[in-house]
Amino acid sequence: METQMTQIKINLPMALKKKIKARANKWGLSLATYIRYMIVNKVEEEYPTFEASERVKKTIRDIENGKEKTIKVKNLTEFFDKM
Repeated sequence: METQMTQIKINLPMALKKKIKARANKWGLSLATYIRYMIVNKVEEEYPTFEASERVKKTIRDIENGKEKTIKVKNLTEFFDKM
């Protein structure tokens, strides 16, 4: 799934930009990446999270245990010839 992106232009006082840039540099991040990191962390603190339903949990367990709807194919050429 591809996430759609958008651009946001913000104006900051130069002193604040310098502080943010210094923190980004400290972690080896670009300014944009660091600002995105800060926003995501803040939103995750306030954004409600929900537990998956039992149906979703069962589906995930089945997939992890290899019980998803698949069939074993010994000979791929034979399989496609029979279709």
